[in-house]
Amino acid sequence: MEVRAVSKYVRISPTKVQKLVGAIKGKPVELGMQKLQFMPQKAAGILEKILRSAVANADQNADIDVDLLVIRNIILNQRKMQLIKKVRQDIYENAIQYKDFEVYYNE
Repeated sequence: MEVRAVSKYVRISPTKVQKLVGAIKGKPVELGMQKLQFMPQKAAGILEKILRSAVANADQNADIDVDLLVIRNIILNQRKMQLIKKVRQDIYENAIQYKDFEVYYNE
């Protein structure tokens, strides 16, 4: 049986998150959560929150044993960049690009 958790519109670059995904993919959920707790990156907190959500979803289902869950698949989809223009000195504009992504988590 598969458990799923989704997080959308996360404001961090997907390449920063991809490094942490490689560290926890294929490991048991308990070990993955322990690893994420001691990582200093901002993305570790985001992934830990999604992992907790998936475990809570699995806990609602009576057929699934939460202790045996393994992190099988985490998908990162980059969304369209948000472009914000700020006016400087009446004539000039500076464009600021914000990257965000979606996370799909399957166990």
